[in-house]
Amino acid sequence: MSTPRVASLPVQKRLPTRKARLLFQLLDRHLQCGSLELHTPEGDIWNFHSAESGPRAHWRIYNWRVIDRIVRDGDVGMGRAYFEGFWDSTDPAQLIALAVRNRAALEAWIQGSWWRRRLFWLLDQFRANTERGSRKNIAEHYDLGNDFYRLWLDPSMSYSSACFEDNSEQSMEQAQERKYAMALESLRLQPGAKILEIGCGWGAFAEYAARQGYQVYGITLSQEQLRYGRERLEKAGLTHRASLEYCDYRKVKGLYDGIVSIEMFEAVGRDWWPTYFRRINSLLRSGGRAVVQSIHITDELYAQYCSGSDYIRRHVFPGGFLPSPKALQEELQAARLQIMGRKQFGQDYARTLRYWRERFDAQSKALGEMGYDQTFQRLWRFYLAYCEAGFREASIDVGQWTLAHA
Repeated sequence: MSTPRVASLPVQKRLPTRKARLLFQLLDRHLQCGSLELHTPEGDIWNFHSAESGPRAHWRIYNWRVIDRIVRDGDVGMGRAYFEGFWDSTDPAQLIALAVRNRAALEAWIQGSWWRRRLFWLLDQFRANTERGSRKNIAEHYDLGNDFYRLWLDPSMSYSSACFEDNSEQSMEQAQERKYAMALESLRLQPGAKILEIGCGWGAFAEYAARQGYQVYGITLSQEQLRYGRERLEKAGLTHRASLEYCDYRKVKGLYDGIVSIEMFEAVGRDWWPTYFRRINSLLRSGGRAVVQSIHITDELYAQYCSGSDYIRRHVFPGGFLPSPKALQEELQAARLQIMGRKQFGQDYARTLRYWRERFDAQSKALGEMGYDQTFQRLWRFYLAYCEAGFREASIDVGQWTLAHA
């Protein structure tokens, strides 16, 4: 390998393809903020800087085919090329953040070709969240094994954004508990009230609310989560106050004083949003409130998001789909639900994801011993970094929406 050197445009004879030259010209002439140190397979180092401060990223290319992947498949190709070992970075989240911050200049590269976007969109339609499809989609992600998630989630086994106090040194577990406390406070119920939790995860909220004296009925479509959650409540001596069942939200019966759904809405699927909110309307007792915590994409990016797919939908969350604030408000209005309050904490999600990713990386050896090879680990590492960058750059956000009958 040749000795690395700093190269500046137009020294391009060492770039083997026209697409690589085009990308390098784009970075050299149109990078709006931040900087990039790029290492080529030949051992050269290219430095790109802009006048405006921003993410300082590192990108080491091992195989020039990564450029073709990006041009063709956008972020889906970028992620796949990462877990296949075509490139690396000292911090993938910084690299993704740089691309997001410079979206105006890199839009075509982020989106990929129109026909591939359409193909990915069509493939997503085969993962529709019918009752049968939902069971399959949820199992594919959440039934990887409780031991897998236990390695890198915080001790509460919370797989959703924590909510930190401003400028605090709270632990992740404390910040997760604060999120649950916020949801309970928004319901404005007294201990003893009956709460439905749609998407109970590993039982963290159910345990927390039961300890406060509430009666909780939680549902999930993950057999692994159900087993863990039931064991958790039994060990805590709370089975008289909380119960968990394997049940689709479309099959729940009864009336509840309050409803909580923490980051389950992303798994509902756009075609079933009306059904989901109608069920909340019909299951919520008159005068009651519901709290839905959901990730959402900005209104400006929503139309583009709807017309294609992305790395997460293709490789991590089959059947997943994010709303935008405007789309969510339209669905609520159609379901005769009114917004009583809204709390946003997207930067807390970036912090949560950084915590998860650091723990995930620290457990690489243990993950390997459990049968999760480097390809799988890199697939998940890119997913965690991808999400972290999205929240950090505010292209996605998360919030708790408090709802009541209109």
